[in-house]
Amino acid sequence: MAATTTLSGDRSGGISHQCHVFSLYLSSIPCLSLFSISPLHENGDGGEVQSVLECLRHIQSPCFQRLRIERCWSTISISGDYFPAELEYLEIWKCSKLTFPEPVEHKLLTEIHVSKCDSVRLFPLGALPNLKKFTISDCSEMDCFGEECLPPSLTSLEISNCQKLESWITSNGLQSEGLTHLSLQGWNGVKSFPGEGCLPASLQSLRLSLFRNLETLDFKGLHHLTSLREVKIERCPKLKNITQGKMPASLSELYIHGACPLTEYDIGYQRYYILRFL
Repeated sequence: MAATTTLSGDRSGGISHQCHVFSLYLSSIPCLSLFSISPLHENGDGGEVQSVLECLRHIQSPCFQRLRIERCWSTISISGDYFPAELEYLEIWKCSKLTFPEPVEHKLLTEIHVSKCDSVRLFPLGALPNLKKFTISDCSEMDCFGEECLPPSLTSLEISNCQKLESWITSNGLQSEGLTHLSLQGWNGVKSFPGEGCLPASLQSLRLSLFRNLETLDFKGLHHLTSLREVKIERCPKLKNITQGKMPASLSELYIHGACPLTEYDIGYQRYYILRFL
């Protein structure tokens, strides 16, 4: 269902009549599982979206677990207080003036996708104790996840085409106790990856895609990953070297997809055959 009504919230902390009626109506839909919010007009005032967001907390529906916010070009501010308690999935797409005035707090959110939100600079995840998957793509100003470590519940992280976040990760590393799957795509600034201590020891699967200037896969940054089973490298056209170093004994699959100078390499006593799909 898409939001098509402009509502006015009561800034004093109460609930306006319009908001009350709106929330009662949505609460009466027994199978409301996905709610999608977008402005009535592409160049319209973001106030209509903001008003709907501020009413969401009053919706009482055990099925309301998925929320999508999309195509809002005006300023909107999002707080975890806006979300229904049952919400598990959040998707934000093409909101060019999106802001988070404070860390998003929510007990049940398990999956978040953020894409093409140019104004987002910071997205702290530490106050989401049940978050399992986080995907962020094409957010040009996003440069860090905050000072806290990633939540221990987070098992899957996908980052695509976020150049400032690329610099932050290579400089500071990813601090996590539970991350098992990591996918990085669209990096342009690194010639060697990963550096020592850059990746969390809990990783089981690593995917690097479209690292356009990557020349060296540095195994010194992988040797401490004692649970790593799979490494996939896709469309890295300049990759030509693998550094000498002790590989995790757990590693069983190493793939390179796409044309690159590297086709086969001996690592210690074990030979890993690398697949090439031209």
